[in-house]
Amino acid sequence: MFTSRLTPSDVLMVWHTHMLNPRAYLEDSILYGFRHLWASGMPWELVHRVIDTNFSYNVSDETKAQWVAKTGRAWENADDPLVKDMSCPRCGTHLQVPWTTCSRPEDIKWEGVTPDLIGNGYGDGNLQYACANCGIMICKELLCVSKFVADARCLIGPDNRPMPGTVLDPLTGRPEPLTGNSSQKLRQPRTFPNRLLKSGCNSIRTKIVDLITSGPAQPTMQHVRAEIEKIVADRNLVRTVDGVAWAPGTNKYRLPPKSRVCVRKMMSRYWDNFSPFALDLCAAVMRQGIFAEKMAKLDWLHSPTARATMDRLLIKYDRFITLMAENPKHVAVPTLDIDLAWHTSQLSPVSYYDATVAKTSRFIDHDDKIDEDALSTHFEWTSKAYQDKYGEVYSECTCWYCEGLSLSAAHDGNTSEDI
Repeated sequence: MFTSRLTPSDVLMVWHTHMLNPRAYLEDSILYGFRHLWASGMPWELVHRVIDTNFSYNVSDETKAQWVAKTGRAWENADDPLVKDMSCPRCGTHLQVPWTTCSRPEDIKWEGVTPDLIGNGYGDGNLQYACANCGIMICKELLCVSKFVADARCLIGPDNRPMPGTVLDPLTGRPEPLTGNSSQKLRQPRTFPNRLLKSGCNSIRTKIVDLITSGPAQPTMQHVRAEIEKIVADRNLVRTVDGVAWAPGTNKYRLPPKSRVCVRKMMSRYWDNFSPFALDLCAAVMRQGIFAEKMAKLDWLHSPTARATMDRLLIKYDRFITLMAENPKHVAVPTLDIDLAWHTSQLSPVSYYDATVAKTSRFIDHDDKIDEDALSTHFEWTSKAYQDKYGEVYSECTCWYCEGLSLSAAHDGNTSEDI
């Protein structure tokens, strides 16, 4: 499952980040047949064995050899090839795309020089590589389209694999079984995108499935979106896909709102994401790196009040989930200590799934991409709701000094206002 250009220690970080997007991780595990991996969770004992007290990652030569044999990649990233082997999405020509075109000559003088820190390689910020055979420009947008087309072909072909974004219920986040009679099962909103793409409509096959080979000179996800919107606007086709027989007065049949949500959910898997996963793991890892840096600076692991800090944050985390259960239409935003507990619980997917479903009737997702303005508004609501319900301040400093004062006050029977 992890065969990209990563060292094994990087893979652990990527896996960790993937698990911190619980709905995406569950969906990917189901689609790629790794449900046993989802059920096993983070192998803490194995991690403990290879990370010493200085947090150095140490493994045996036997383990390194096993990695090379199973993945075909070097143990050290620097020993791998400097090119990405891939096929042209349009003509199938074998290509060797540089991982990066960024370079810095050793004798360069930086005065008046703007270094190229974006680059046009596969791992750079602005991938641009022309296929020498057909001339199409390989870019991230094209690879997003290629991913969509490949998934559509897996759906239409003998694999019959559902499209990403259609596996979990969009409201509960659960892989709920289809219910009702055969007609009702046919019209389930979650399955509409799959039924639409499999309907056999000529415009779907020629304008979407064959978009790269016979479509625009440089296809984008906007082309995919335009074609799907055009098809969804065809009420006769939508009625047929939903299995609704024509009758007087049904010529104005409209797609149910929940089905439209499911179409958008499917499309969301491809916007700015050409990885095989349900989210852009590269960007997610970078965001997780910021959180890890904050945790390192707090250094709770070495705090003399660490146990008391953890006990308190678990109480706050339980209350946080309760707020979400009681206010399903609001977005609850965690404090840093609650977020640590939230992250940790997600690394045991089965337990996390059971706990959140039992308490909220939903598989609670974790979204770290909320806009800053919206985040501020949601945090204000969370702070007020928490204080109104529990009579305590929601956000408080958790540095060593303040944690020590808080512990001392609790021991002496005082409040923080008394200190």
